[in-house]
Amino acid sequence: MGNDDIKRLLKKLNTYRMERDLTLQEIAALLKMSVSQIDLLDNGKVKRPHKRTLYKIKKLLGEI
Repeated sequence: MGNDDIKRLLKKLNTYRMERDLTLQEIAALLKMSVSQIDLLDNGKVKRPHKRTLYKIKKLLGEI
């Protein structure tokens, strides 16, 4: 997955969160990740998330 694909996926995750009025804590619970991990992703501090993380996000968004 390229950088543009990752950015697109993270933007979709943010849109998903906003449309459903979910907090970072709720997204973290859905993805079974820590809030700090979600915060780092949300703020663009992680440039290359682990493939397991990307899988979890894709699954939540219905892309898998």
